[in-house]
Parts: sequence; C-alpha cells; structure tokens
Amino acid sequence: MNNIFESSDNSANCQLCPSDEPFFIPFTDEDLFAIRLQVPYALVELEGGGIPINANFDVAIYDEPGTTMLFDFGDMTSNKFNVGYRNNATDKLAEYQLYLPVPFADQGGAVHIHRYVDVAEGDLVQVVGAGYNEVFYFSQDQIPYPLYKISDTKLGIPVLSGSVGSLVVNVNNASETIKQVYPTDVGVSGEAGCFRFRISLSYTGSGNVYHYFTKPFKRIKCDEVLRVTGTYPSNTIDCNSNMHQSFTFNYTMFAQNMLIGNVHADCEEIASVVKKTYNSNSFNYKSEKQRRFAFKSDPCPKWYADHIENMVLAKLFEINNTAYIMEGVESVFKDSDIDSVSFQNIDVNLQLRKCEKVFSC
Repeated sequence: MNNIFESSDNSANCQLCPSDEPFFIPFTDEDLFAIRLQVPYALVELEGGGIPINANFDVAIYDEPGTTMLFDFGDMTSNKFNVGYRNNATDKLAEYQLYLPVPFADQGGAVHIHRYVDVAEGDLVQVVGAGYNEVFYFSQDQIPYPLYKISDTKLGIPVLSGSVGSLVVNVNNASETIKQVYPTDVGVSGEAGCFRFRISLSYTGSGNVYHYFTKPFKRIKCDEVLRVTGTYPSNTIDCNSNMHQSFTFNYTMFAQNMLIGNVHADCEEIASVVKKTYNSNSFNYKSEKQRRFAFKSDPCPKWYADHIENMVLAKLFEINNTAYIMEGVESVFKDSDIDSVSFQNIDVNLQLRKCEKVFSC
C-alpha cells in the first residue's frame, strides 16, 4: 500500500515522538486532491482476481479519528470525481488513481469549482475575470498559478462558484468554450478542519468490504504552501510502485502519469552560476548562466518525504508550474533539526534551464 494510506486505527499522529509536532498534509482552496491507492495484489487474488469498480467503490471524507463522515463523494458513477483503475496480474499491481475537488466552503460560504478549456501547445491563452488577468503561451510560458495543466490538451481553472459567470477565456484571440472538469460540481457549506479520505472497496464474490484511510489533511490559509508536480513517461512504474498510464477511467480528463502534492516550503533564488569559455587566443566563444534556487521545507515525516521525493525523481519536476532540475547528485531530504528520528526537511538546490550563448570567431 502506498505511503499516504493507513488503517483506520493506526493514526500517524499517534506515533510521533513527544517533541514532534502533529503533521497534516496541506491543501488550499484552489487545489484538487491527487490520490493513489495500491491494493496488495495478494488480497486481490484472494478475493477473486479483480478490483472493485463502479458501485463497489466509494470515496468519503471522515474526521481524523475515522469515525464520523463529513462528506460523501459516492461511487464511480456519481461523476463528482475522476478515478482510474489498473488491475495487472503480470506485474501483480492493483491501483486506483483519483483526482477529487476540494468540497468545503470557506468562512464566507464560497466554494472553488474547477473549469477547463481545450488548448494545444503554442496556443496564446488569455484568462480574464473571476479574479484572473493572465496571458501566456500554453506549454511554452510558465502557466500562472493557481491555473494548472490537466493534460497536454486541457488547462484547468479554479474559480469561485459565484464568479464563474464573469470568467472569460480567449485562445488565439477567439472566445473558447469553458467546460466543467468534474461533470457534477461539488460543494458543501462550512469549513472542515482536519480530515481523512476513506476509500471503501466491496468484493461481490465474497461480500467482504475493505476500508482504506489516508493520513490526515488540513486546510491551509496563511502559511507558505507550494504545489509540487512530477510527470513520468507513459508506461512507467516509478520507485514507489505507482503505475503511469494504462488506466481505465470513469471519464477521460487528467493526464495519467502525474503525481501532485503540496508541501510547506520556500523556493528562494540564490546566486546564479556563470561560466565563460575561452579558446587559446583568449577569445570568449561561449557564455553560460544558470539561475539557482534553494528549495527548503518545514519538517515532515519520512512517509511524506518519500511521497514528495518520488515527484522530484520524475522526468519533469515542477513547483507551482515552473520546471526545475536538480543541482548535481545529492539527497533531497536531510534529517530534521528537531529532536526526532522520523522527521526530515527538504534541503536541495535547484536550477532553471541553462541560458547558453555561443559567439562566432
């Protein structure tokens, strides 16, 4: 089972050292939840060789103890979330991939819902209204945060439910039809503090029901939170045994090879690397500059460090829609300064794409 899940009677925050602060996976109002659940394949075979889908699959949000349901997304036919499943007897892999909207309203009762437009690489995109005033080239410029790339052909737009009527998107100077990411908009009145997702699987042959709980989430309003995204090549099994692509979805929407997560962190620019190359006549025939950044996080437990590290290891690694590369070969996480053997900090230097200029003699 992958590292953000646990059994209902095994809360991660109950296993901390006395000096540790409780840890919650952060999320913001504009986010979507990206969750992967791997089911032990030995259990799948024991139950008949297939994983539950459709009405035998249910997603709900529970309080942190896992005893009180706060919101029910329903089953795969509810059209309130995007879910894919993969059952591979050869690789002994059974996995679900879920993308869910944030269902909770803020203090004023406003709910963020998700819209999208169809785009192609190189399109000139203008997003105005509903709090936006952005213009950029898709897949060439950085996508302004909190907009996000759903796939190579879809741009995601979080928007307050009461403001969606004022949202206007032009693609290549022509008005573009704005569509719903999730066929059914999700929203409940009131806020939620700390909670966990519960995924319930019901096997029809035996009648057995299994419940899987995520570790706790918490809504973040003021602290610095960065969205981390890792994109893998198709048909790759990554170092956390996540399968990318080859999923069957309830409806086609999100790219199947993305990992998404949030982390309490800063990514601050530091001194650039500058290099000049000379020939034997002292002629400078090449100049290079590479902007550098220090990516540092608050302490987080090893299970979440592994989760974020797997995104850093992806072919394409992005922070708030900006692609970075690692500087050299080093550990992404360091042992935390706090008195704990289980907590770690991200502490790594990153770089942007190199600017290189070659001069003719």
